Amino acid sequence: MNIKTVSFNLSLLLLSLTVTGCQSIFIPNGQATYSTDSIQQQITVARGTLESKTATDKLRNLKYTPIENGGSFVQIDENSQVYSFESGKSYVAAYSIDRNNVGKTISLNSPLDFSVFIPSAIILDEQFNIINAINSRNFPYTKNAFGTNLYSGTISLPEGYSQLYLLIYTTTEDSSKSTAIDKDLLQNSMRYDRASDVGKYSRLSIPHSTIGRIKMDIISNDNDDYFSYQRPSKTPICQLNSPKTDANISEQDYYMNIRKSLSINDYKQAITYVRQAECAGYTKARDVFFQ
Repeated sequence: MNIKTVSFNLSLLLLSLTVTGCQSIFIPNGQATYSTDSIQQQITVARGTLESKTATDKLRNLKYTPIENGGSFVQIDENSQVYSFESGKSYVAAYSIDRNNVGKTISLNSPLDFSVFIPSAIILDEQFNIINAINSRNFPYTKNAFGTNLYSGTISLPEGYSQLYLLIYTTTEDSSKSTAIDKDLLQNSMRYDRASDVGKYSRLSIPHSTIGRIKMDIISNDNDDYFSYQRPSKTPICQLNSPKTDANISEQDYYMNIRKSLSINDYKQAITYVRQAECAGYTKARDVFFQ
């Protein structure tokens, strides 16, 4: 395609935006026609399909997939499991997290498309009790280093558990809203002749949906590699007056012992484990004690 043809196509696009506003517009370069009404209709149908589905009755009855190290994509669609949360019925992605990933951080990124999925999350313990609920305010609308507009945030997995479970879902309120489009998004799309992006951002807002695709990454702690080779050195206080420690007890074992002692109100033993963990060089024992 020569320069004159490109300029002509962009001129037609600008004219169509001026004349039709948020109605269907023609996308150059052989792309399909996108309609605000048709997208909203698909979202409405998807919401109706969700409401007609039977929800799993208990959290422990959901099927949990082992979480993958590194990065992966979370696909939430009509084939996903369904659960009725206090915030409403939702499709849900359910993951199990083994002790090797306990204490790490998980990032979730939900980019704008023709619609967008606004995530919330819940962390469960070994017995499927809720220990942390992360609402959508923890995944604010932002722009990453590559200029992509998305809803993004992180989840800190608590220490001291042999197993955790993670649920990713959306609320009825969030899936009923929309995200206003910054004019710069459309202008940049037109500037670089990104036809598909023009189709997404030619409307005044992007509707939220009950289905979507999210990028999930497990972020390793800075000291993970260090701990795998050797224990950190003892603090000066512990060198002078160190409690008896067991060389076979790992960092997570100490944290689990703290939690178990607290669960039976044995605070004296819990404090002993805190001191032992700190004198073994582990830095999060007090966080576990007070969490």
